[in-house]
Formats: sequence, C-alpha cells, structure tokens
Amino acid sequence: MLGAMGTYTPKSPPGSFNSDDVEHEAAVYLHGSSAARLSRLTGASAEGLKVCISATKLDGYVLALTPFNHSCNYRSAVIFGHAQLVKDEEEILYAMELITNTMIPNRWDNSRTPPTKSEITATGILKVTIESASAKVRTGMPHDDRKDAKDESLTTKIWTGVVPVSETLEEPVAGPENRIDKLPGYLDGWIKQANARSQAEVARSLEE
Repeated sequence: MLGAMGTYTPKSPPGSFNSDDVEHEAAVYLHGSSAARLSRLTGASAEGLKVCISATKLDGYVLALTPFNHSCNYRSAVIFGHAQLVKDEEEILYAMELITNTMIPNRWDNSRTPPTKSEITATGILKVTIESASAKVRTGMPHDDRKDAKDESLTTKIWTGVVPVSETLEEPVAGPENRIDKLPGYLDGWIKQANARSQAEVARSLEE
C-alpha cells in the first residue's frame, strides 16, 4: 500500500508534518481500495485495528572474507499502532493529496483534481495512529575477524568491499494519450533531485 506521514487538522495543507509531532499527533495515512479486506476489517473496528508497518531501503551488499560476516547496508523502520478507516471527506482528500505529493512533489496540482465522488468512494484511506516506532541502520565496510584480516592467503585472493545499490529514475516514457511535447519542469526537477539524493545517500552508507 502507498502511504505518507502527516498531521491533519481541518484546513491543514498536505505536507504540514513536523517531526517533533510524531509522538503526539502525526499519523501514517495508507491508500488502498475500499473493497480490500484490510479496509473492511478496519472499518468494522471502533477502537481501531492493531497493525505493524515496516519498511526497508537497501543501500548496498557488504562482501566480507567469510559468508558469516557478509551483510547489507540498509535503513529500516517499524511502526506499531492502531488503524482506522477515515470517513471524513475533507481528511480523505487531505490524505490523498499528501500521499500523491509525497510520491511526486506538486503532482496533485498537475493532475485532474479533485477526485470524483466515485473515486473517493472506491478509495480506502487508513489512518494509523502511532504508538511506538523503532529504526535500524547499517553503514560502512565489511568487518572481518582479526585473524582472517591478517591472513594473506585470504586477503590476496578474496575481494571484499561494498556493492552499492541506488534507486535511479530513468528518462520518462510518454503515454499513448500524452499530448505534451516537453517534460514539465516540476517532473524534470524532481527526477534530477531524486537521483542526486539517492547517490548522496549511497555515498553516506559507505562511511564508517
């Protein structure tokens, strides 16, 4: 499911999220189908359904002298909380715009919006109130056992290091109904910034 974190108050603009509010106000909004089983289960629960959300971003494969010390550079997070089906239309629209613009900045205003009644009805927005969360990160180079690192019979024949993994946005491919010759500036800028940010994150993951 697609999702984004935000803090909703009536008339609050999408993206009005302050990291200081995580413990008290911020929630994770998840976008799915109103006919999905999770939406139906959540909608039937007055107090909310207990859920766990996890996500992992792979930054590189870490190759050591021994398989035992092989690893991965990564960033991961786990959130525990209660999910409730959002029924207020204003909050539904807030969440839909928040999720859309979190994926691609300014896409909401550059699409046919607002959604129709049938589109809103077909969409299930789950609001997950955060109760606790944790994160783990692994960075840097391989860490071999000292005796292996001093063994020239190993170090002179086995390659060790990191194979970086980065997410790259490629050249956009126009759809069959597209009538715009030039890629809009907000998309071109987003692609360049996203690729630069991805490369910088991989570079940081190589640091000890």
